[in-house]
Amino acid sequence: MAGRRLKMKPRSDFIKRLAQAPTLNAIEELIWNAFDERAKTVEISLEVNELEAVNRIVIRDDGQSLPYENAAEAFENLGSSNKTCRTLEKGEHLHGRRGEGRNKALSLGHNVEWRFTYLKDGKRFTYKVIGTAGREDPFYLTDQHDAADDEQVGCIVTISDIEKSHHRLLHDGARQEWPRSSPLFCYSIQTDG
Repeated sequence: MAGRRLKMKPRSDFIKRLAQAPTLNAIEELIWNAFDERAKTVEISLEVNELEAVNRIVIRDDGQSLPYENAAEAFENLGSSNKTCRTLEKGEHLHGRRGEGRNKALSLGHNVEWRFTYLKDGKRFTYKVIGTAGREDPFYLTDQHDAADDEQVGCIVTISDIEKSHHRLLHDGARQEWPRSSPLFCYSIQTDG
C-alpha cells in the first residue's frame, strides 16, 4: 500500500498518558470526534467472542470526514488541534480541542484503522490512517484514491488486536455513559459463535 509513515511531535509524557486512557473515555473521544465533524449518526459495533471478550470495535459515522490535505497535521500533532478556532453551525464550540481523541484509540487495541471518505469538488475520495500501538511513530498515512460509487462520506474506525476484554463496554449501563446530546447513537454487540 503506497503512503508514508507519519512522525509524531510528542509533548512531555503525552503519549504515555493517552495509552492508558480508560476504555469508555477513549470510545467517547472517538464519538465526539464524529460529532465535531457534523455527524448525524454514530454507530458502534462490538464483536464479542464466546468467552465474552471484545475482539473488535467498529465506530462508523456519517460526518464530513477529514480531508486528505489535513490528515498528516491532525495525526502528527499531539496536544494541539485545529478545533480550537472552529465552531458548529449554531456557534457551539467543538468538543475535541485538546488533540487527544485519535491517540486515545490506541489504548483500546494494538491496531487502529481510520478509513476516511470525504467530498472534494463534487467527487468522493478515500484514504486510511493506520495506527499501531507501542511505536514512536504509530501512524501510517496511505495515499488517497477515488472512492467507490456506493461509499458514503464519513469515517470508519476499526480497532483490533485487543488485549483487554473491555467488559465495561458490555454492561447494561455502558450506553448511558456516552454522549447524551448526540442526534442519533446506535450500539450493537455481535457474537463470533
